[in-house]
Amino acid sequence: MFKKLSAPLGRRSLSISNTSLVSPTTTQFTSESESTQVPVKILLLGSGQSGKSTILKQFGISDAHNEFKGGIFSNTVDAMRTILEMMPQLDIAADPRNERYRAMICDIPATVEINCFPGEISHAIKMLSQDPGVREAISRFSEFQLSDSAEYFFNSIERLAAENYIPTTEDILHLRVKTIGVYQKEVKFDGQTLIICDTSGERCERRKWLHCFPGTTAILFMVALNDYQKVLEEDKSVNRMNDNFALWHATVNANHDSLKSAKFILLFNKLDLFIRDFEVESFSVFFPDYISWKTSTAFTGSNEVVKALEFLRLKFLGQVHNKREVYTCKLSATDTDQFRGKHLSGYQATVYRTIFFPGVWDAVKKILL
Repeated sequence: MFKKLSAPLGRRSLSISNTSLVSPTTTQFTSESESTQVPVKILLLGSGQSGKSTILKQFGISDAHNEFKGGIFSNTVDAMRTILEMMPQLDIAADPRNERYRAMICDIPATVEINCFPGEISHAIKMLSQDPGVREAISRFSEFQLSDSAEYFFNSIERLAAENYIPTTEDILHLRVKTIGVYQKEVKFDGQTLIICDTSGERCERRKWLHCFPGTTAILFMVALNDYQKVLEEDKSVNRMNDNFALWHATVNANHDSLKSAKFILLFNKLDLFIRDFEVESFSVFFPDYISWKTSTAFTGSNEVVKALEFLRLKFLGQVHNKREVYTCKLSATDTDQFRGKHLSGYQATVYRTIFFPGVWDAVKKILL
């Protein structure tokens, strides 16, 4: 049922077919003048948990979906254990009738990978996910480190526990595994080879980015739109969005020879979570100038979400102090239909159509394809 890990859970590298560690000394790319089939090197940058690895998975998930089961099971148990351990600090009490379930989950060591979901474990998670105390803790996610996919897996617990369970593409895209080092994946699009490099966004790993710059065609800089509600895991005194601003400023304005001709794509991710959680009051607490901007700007967005997204877009573009052209795009990396350009419907479709400024997505596709 359990397999001991050589590293703490959540620090494992994700196994994706054709994925390998990048060697900055051995990976070379010919110049565009030498060949019309030069690989296009795309570098995924951004802070931790911004969705870079999810984007990489969207470029091609292995048919061997079963290889992701252990990670999905571990993610689910990890999320519930985190909530249960944080509840006393949040001064939240659990239903005493669920004490045996709480003890069962908390007794599972964090350093084991769960490779199957026994009935008693899945039942415990199901009962706990319905506990009013657990629900309250989830609603206060901004006060501690909780995976954005926690509720997704909790709501799917019966399906995950089924004897014949095979991970779906959506399950795999919600799987959270920290990237350590730099990984690359080769993808073919219409005869063109893309070399997509995924990097770790943790503070201690960012120094490795420099080794990836040579030969870069485009940089996809990822920002999680809901980061204004969170703090860094490494330093709880730093708001994640402030870290994004500082990191973006340092990257887009970097005076590095290898980046002089690179295209920059500022990709705002987790749009679905931003729409779900958006409240003017909480947004204005972090961005006090939002209200005055909204009343003075000529921008006429159709609703508050659209206005807030335009406000953020301009905030980030205002950090660009050179003449570099930056393309912007907003999406949810776990949404396969949106990633592949399919049409959406309902309220989200209205928001998506409004914020995809004319020509931006076409420009992005021209760079990538």
